[in-house]
Amino acid sequence: MKIVTTQQMKAIESAAVDQGMTFAQLMENAGERAADIIRKVIKEPQATKCLIFCGKGNNGGDGFVVTRHLFNDGVKVVAVLTDGVPVTNEAQSMLEQLLNQGALVIDYSGHQEQVRGLAQNTDIIVDAVYGTGFSGEPDEAHKEIFQLINNSVCAVFSLDVPSGIRADSCGDNPYAVNADFTICFDSLKLAHKLSPAAGRCGRVFTVEIGIPDECRKGIMSETEVSEEEDVFACLPVRTPNSHKGTYGKFLNVSGSLGYTGAAVLSTTAAMRCGAGYVTLAAPEPVGRDLSSRLIESTMMLLAPNELNQIAASNIPELIERAKRCTAVLAGCGIGKSEDTKELIFSLIRNVECPLIIDADGLNVLASQPEILLERRGKTILTPHTVEMSRLTGRRLNDILADRFQAARAFAEEYHVIMVLKGPDTIITDGVRNYINPTGNAGLAKAGSGDVLAGMIGSFAAQKIPPIDAARCGVFLHGMAADRCAGRLSQYGMLPSDILTDLCGIFLEKGR
Repeated sequence: MKIVTTQQMKAIESAAVDQGMTFAQLMENAGERAADIIRKVIKEPQATKCLIFCGKGNNGGDGFVVTRHLFNDGVKVVAVLTDGVPVTNEAQSMLEQLLNQGALVIDYSGHQEQVRGLAQNTDIIVDAVYGTGFSGEPDEAHKEIFQLINNSVCAVFSLDVPSGIRADSCGDNPYAVNADFTICFDSLKLAHKLSPAAGRCGRVFTVEIGIPDECRKGIMSETEVSEEEDVFACLPVRTPNSHKGTYGKFLNVSGSLGYTGAAVLSTTAAMRCGAGYVTLAAPEPVGRDLSSRLIESTMMLLAPNELNQIAASNIPELIERAKRCTAVLAGCGIGKSEDTKELIFSLIRNVECPLIIDADGLNVLASQPEILLERRGKTILTPHTVEMSRLTGRRLNDILADRFQAARAFAEEYHVIMVLKGPDTIITDGVRNYINPTGNAGLAKAGSGDVLAGMIGSFAAQKIPPIDAARCGVFLHGMAADRCAGRLSQYGMLPSDILTDLCGIFLEKGR
């Protein structure tokens, strides 16, 4: 499912006009389709009261078309001009048609009290003020209107995007409209899919407005919502004449005293996702303790330091082993000592196969992220937002305000694949961007990230292209978690439970 920018959407509309459509036809189609959605929630049209706020641009023109269609249905509808007479020819034409039919149109300026009274006694409000053309900050007059909409006790529909939200950003605006429903025209925009902006959209309906498919040719969307069909197309089918070497060698540098669970979860996840040969590299006391629990994986027992973490003296041996592998994961529960820092930096400098860095590996990397520029192979980083704040040196609130921009900018600057975890996890290499639709709050438990890291590493070990390994791991991790929550509840599910449901998914898909 592709996401377009506002500029790409303009190009698509222009291509439709070049093929014989008019902007007025597109506006008429958009308004009519929006009215169709609104009709679905109207039980008795003649008993329904509707207030439609229309801006000065083409979004306001869409609002005039909605007003006309609902007016013809017998809805008690009033259009409110938020900025006076519209400025585009198409919107002016739609307003003239509306007035000719006898619908009530009020200019907000000079009639604020009347509009406030109507807003307190309406069933539906339609927000057609800004649409996708908004940028910057709303002025005081529009803030007042948006507050009026948000304070009304009724269903709020926004046309294309809630007014006050920038369509190409996931950032929030405290003055923006809070919609219960957003009617998106033709193609999804970033604000529809990523929080916090998506939280303003409510339920999103995407409607066609008559644009032929060929108008999208040549429009290269850089951002997609991951879909099940695409994910499973990336996974190799196991052939009868294959052997363990066919599916890669995976090295998991994980675990320390007190964090044995991270090693178990990440290693088990890697085995469950099909890697042919999995090795856990852990401090000797940890590895020996886990040998009875991880009977299918091999163990690389390493000398511990005084903290029972991996000592730096093991680095030459680890590098030699890593060079014989097809993917390496480092960081799950390994601690944050100087030895860990030296270990992670050595892997970055010397390992050329895909390297996944998670958890404590990210924490030590935060002291010197520029070392990533010394990598000769692909690197996948899997931070949550707090770890992202450490990596970038930016405040957590700044990261949360626009996770997409933060992830994409870091990936581009340091030439890595970024998996920024959270609701709607973002996977990006700075050019290609994927938004993950699966998963639930049951994943908000220690150990979930270890499972994910092992899954991604396993797919990378099987020579799936690293960005695809990342998006497959994230999608399937969330998909299994959704099934697990249905089986055990979000409260009761544990990270280890996810792998049972993951196996069920693989069984169904013939993997």
